[in-house]
Amino acid sequence: MRVPESSKFRNKEPDYAPKEKLWSEGTNASSVGSDVELVNFPAITLNGGNGATTGGSASGQAFEIYTYSPGTAAGPITDEAAIEAKGGKATGGTGSTGGTGGYVEMRTNGTGDPAEVINNSGSIYVSGGTGDTGGSGNTVNIWAQHVTNSASLTVNGGDGTTTGGNGGNISLTSNNATMPTTNTGALSVAGGAPSGNSGTKTIDGTVIP
Repeated sequence: MRVPESSKFRNKEPDYAPKEKLWSEGTNASSVGSDVELVNFPAITLNGGNGATTGGSASGQAFEIYTYSPGTAAGPITDEAAIEAKGGKATGGTGSTGGTGGYVEMRTNGTGDPAEVINNSGSIYVSGGTGDTGGSGNTVNIWAQHVTNSASLTVNGGDGTTTGGNGGNISLTSNNATMPTTNTGALSVAGGAPSGNSGTKTIDGTVIP
């Protein structure tokens, strides 16, 4: 599936699907798995809203793209769009809490063919919102036989007046041991000021600084 610049990329969702997310699922009757391409497509914004006492949290399933093809290679995924699913700001002062960032996942699931690849060049920002207590960052998970990422991935905790939010987690996984993940993008999981804990960055099962 190729998504042109003029498209809104909004598939019909089942009744149980959360509405504040980008969700895609489908089938292909051919013997070749379909690919997903988000190209010539500047940004996808799925942020939580700002509030007084509590900032709104982005969806726990904010952006999920899967390609699945039982019995044959799953199609590749290409993303050039900047994805933003930040927690909302809490503006009410003492006792307020920023929203939690959203969850972003891209995954191929087929026969383990080397052609099952993900190329991501769009920045992803799923940090927590600011408040008296900062909101937590969430998760970016990209999994395929081979993953290439050249964009910044940011999953920081939100800054707080009293307490900073905790950073979230980034996981880039290439399941084919002969084709390890290629990453040239900046990865950030910092805790929010003044006291948030840093999250975890993992590439091919190894935690990195």
